[in-house]
Amino acid sequence: MNSNTDFEEWLYKICPDKQAKMDYMNKHYIPDIDLSFDNLENFITGRKKLLTDNFKSLLEIDTT
Repeated sequence: MNSNTDFEEWLYKICPDKQAKMDYMNKHYIPDIDLSFDNLENFITGRKKLLTDNFKSLLEIDTT
């Protein structure tokens, strides 16, 4: 596989099983959204939220 491979296609090839895909996405803070290049802005926003939420949890920050 080369670097021109669409991310969603690449992810499916390395994780053809739905559970393996979800595990990979959770481990790497990949949001469960459309992963096409056209949706890059939403991907970045979603990933930033996942990472921020995780850091807040690790640091025990209360945002209420």
